[in-house]
Amino acid sequence: MEFYRDSRAAGALMFGKLQLLDSAGATIGRRHPAADTFELMARLLDGATRVRRITVIDRPDLYLFEAERNHGTPALVVWERRGMADQDDSPNEFVCDWPFLRAHVVDAHGARVPVDIAGGVLRVPVSSTPLFIDGAVEGQR
Repeated sequence: MEFYRDSRAAGALMFGKLQLLDSAGATIGRRHPAADTFELMARLLDGATRVRRITVIDRPDLYLFEAERNHGTPALVVWERRGMADQDDSPNEFVCDWPFLRAHVVDAHGARVPVDIAGGVLRVPVSSTPLFIDGAVEGQR
C-alpha cells in the first residue's frame, strides 16, 4: 500500500499494527495509550520543516532528534537505549545548551517531567521512555 496515495493508510495506522483505537464495524471504541503518544508527537511536530538526528559523541546510547519548525523554536525528542543487561532503569541526566528561559517536557505517556534550566543549560532526567522537549513557551530569551 502506498502510504500517501492509499486512503486505507489511516485505517492501517489506527486499527492495524500500531493500534490507536478499537473498532467494531463503523463504531470507534476504546482509545489505546499509543494514540495519546501519537497525538503528543503530532502536536510537537506541528509545523516541522526538518527533523534530524543529533549524534552525541560521548553518549552513544542516547537517541536525540531535533525538529526544526516554521514558528521558530525547535523541539527535541530524546531517550536512552537500554539493553537487557541494564538492570537499573533509574534515569540518567540529559544536558544541553538551551537558549530559552523555559521548556515544556513530557514523556511519551504525557506525564510532565521535571526540568532544570540555569545559565543557558537544560537538565532533564532521561531514560528509555522518550521525552518531548518543547521550547515554544513564553519567556524566550
